[in-house]
Amino acid sequence: MAVTGKKILFLFAHPDDAEFMCGGTVAKLVRNGNEVTYLSATDGNRGMHTTDVTPEMMAQVRRREMQAAAEVLGVKEVIFLGYEDGQLKEVRNLVGDFMRAIRKIRPDILLTFDAWRPYELHPDHRTVGFAAAEAGYLADSPWYHPEHVVEKLEPYKPQEIYLFAPGEPNYWVDISDTIQLKIEALKCHASQVAEPGFAPLDAIERLPERIKARAAQVGQPQGIAYAEAFRKLGRSDLEI
Repeated sequence: MAVTGKKILFLFAHPDDAEFMCGGTVAKLVRNGNEVTYLSATDGNRGMHTTDVTPEMMAQVRRREMQAAAEVLGVKEVIFLGYEDGQLKEVRNLVGDFMRAIRKIRPDILLTFDAWRPYELHPDHRTVGFAAAEAGYLADSPWYHPEHVVEKLEPYKPQEIYLFAPGEPNYWVDISDTIQLKIEALKCHASQVAEPGFAPLDAIERLPERIKARAAQVGQPQGIAYAEAFRKLGRSDLEI
């Protein structure tokens, strides 16, 4: 049975990651009565292909887009760490930041990137995936980042970790009843839905077709109309 009444934490790199990778699952988790928190390591301030917009301007745009998308899906809270887009591999304390969030929020389930996915080209995705998995695995030991003891943050370990957009999935979520919410949330990320050869408004109009085609491709081998795939790492009975 799908979980209900649980705390769910998503750790990702850029403001649109959760919606593109698993927005239908986010909507389903909220609909089933779970409390969802987002933590984005960056503001996505380099997520454009023009010099007409500065990184400072883009950061403001993408923060607003993220908040709007979260409202569509019913996410309780959005946290930004504010690190530079594309530079997360240079951040020395990312594991500590993620561990602090885990110990503070105390989620039952943690979701993040599959850092082991073959041919993952974005360095931020790889960096976040490794750091989040490490933080989730070790956060129940007080001697990893003992400075948190001073902050009165007790050791804590999520019961389950799911990796989204995995190289080798072993778990699928049927999003047939929430795919429209995923699409509406993605429309909030207007700065990020560009498509080569199409004007911005045309790209937004084509978005439902693109999202449904991908979700159908993921779901087809499982006999699901629209699905999102994950790698479930633990053996808990927490089923999203």
